[in-house]
Amino acid sequence: MLQLFLWILVIYLGYKMIKALALSPAKKKDEVMGKKNTKPLDLSRTEVQDAKFEDIDEKTDGKKS
Repeated sequence: MLQLFLWILVIYLGYKMIKALALSPAKKKDEVMGKKNTKPLDLSRTEVQDAKFEDIDEKTDGKKS
């Protein structure tokens, strides 16, 4: 009877260890390097330009020849 209890305990603890180590991904906090920019951007509408886009032919999969 004691052996059965010990086997159940070993299996239970093994299951908990595997679940804790392998099944749950490590939650890593994103690390931000550098100093915080506390100054707001001082831009007017005349200083902002529209982006220029180029159409890509889908038949060439974006490869330029």
